[in-house]
Amino acid sequence: MLHITVVTFLLSILPSFVLSLQCYNCQERIQLNYLVTSETVPSISTQCELVNSSICSVDVIWDLKTNTSAISVSTEALKGRDVVPNRLGVYLLLDIRSNNITNDWQHVFYYDGNLIEKGNDEVNLKKLLRSLSIEERFQQEIVPLIQVIPSFDPKTANCSEFRQHDFECPRRDLTTCSRCFAFVNQTATEEKVCATCPYESEPLNSAVRYKTFFSTNLTVDADATFLTCQQHGCNSAENVNRVKQAGKITFNLFI
Repeated sequence: MLHITVVTFLLSILPSFVLSLQCYNCQERIQLNYLVTSETVPSISTQCELVNSSICSVDVIWDLKTNTSAISVSTEALKGRDVVPNRLGVYLLLDIRSNNITNDWQHVFYYDGNLIEKGNDEVNLKKLLRSLSIEERFQQEIVPLIQVIPSFDPKTANCSEFRQHDFECPRRDLTTCSRCFAFVNQTATEEKVCATCPYESEPLNSAVRYKTFFSTNLTVDADATFLTCQQHGCNSAENVNRVKQAGKITFNLFI
């Protein structure tokens, strides 16, 4: 599951356009016992109902622990995500719980569109996945950084503290932290930076990359990196950049 900390930050409240479209809607997720690619997308049009809607949405979750996938086809965004029309996004997530065993290792892709009829069918999903490139090296490069430290002492952990926006990075007592936390979010107009304690006391350490694009012109909407960790001084700008470099996401739309 994606963390409350990350999801809370990423949600945007933007106006949506209302158009009349034909979109597919599935009552249940399409579960696959393999990691789906653009070449192995199953039929959506034969498994889902065609309905009138203002938004065609499709989500793909790749579970790299189990080598399985799940596809959600809907006329609304999944719970926890506000619809921004014609935006697509990608999450790369790795987290480790108290026994130092990987809890979640996932890639997540979503698309919300209101310009294309049947925009969440298998034809468009194949095109979108063919256009997506993910280079992720979390297991090789980031796992040592997010190892759980049972004897973590916030008074000697040397968690960094800096911020550019108090609203999204409230001040906290670093002597009571259960771990260190940092994020950097870059948009076309600004960069938001925060290092402090996590917002929530979830019992895990994690690395997350998140990037969104507008599908109409392929401009980057947001490019964010999150790190929750317990190593000494681990939430530094240098380590956040390590996570960013270990999780590269690009999108070039192939017609």
